[in-house]
Amino acid sequence: MNRQAVILLVFTLTASILAALPVQVNATSRTIAVSNDYQKVSSAIGNASAVTLNVTAQNETTVSLSWTLSRDAIPGYDLIVGYELFMSSTGINGQYAKIWNTLDNQRMSTYVDGLSPKTEYYFYLVATGLSGNYKSNTVQVTTAAESDDAGATWLSVAATAAVVAVLVAMAALVYWKKRKR
Repeated sequence: MNRQAVILLVFTLTASILAALPVQVNATSRTIAVSNDYQKVSSAIGNASAVTLNVTAQNETTVSLSWTLSRDAIPGYDLIVGYELFMSSTGINGQYAKIWNTLDNQRMSTYVDGLSPKTEYYFYLVATGLSGNYKSNTVQVTTAAESDDAGATWLSVAATAAVVAVLVAMAALVYWKKRKR
């Protein structure tokens, strides 16, 4: 096994064990840094144009997100080994919390559910590479207002009942006319 493969194996095992913590690896000095300060680590390194985050769908309680990598903006075609998603509901400059992470470097989308209706949220993604982290753009999304399906359902039931009543009345009229003959 060559030296780079050993470094990758050590990093992958360490990242798996510490999946809840952001990990930075410096391939040049062959060091690994772990921090609890998500905001600081996530924004410390990387070209903002390296990762582009997009909102692909939304409803009252769920937002779907996807992302693309610009290999031209990632130095030396750094090996991406995972992703972390951060969210804020207190404004674009508000407090962000890590809400999702994966070591699946092939994954290019996720969704966030359990959100509140008619609420503004901000998201950004961090791609973790062997040489550093690459922070995406920040996207803003406002979840939809709750729909009032109960009113629509009641109207549908009432309309159906009215149609049935008319049909029954017509059938009774036809029956009554046939009996009179």
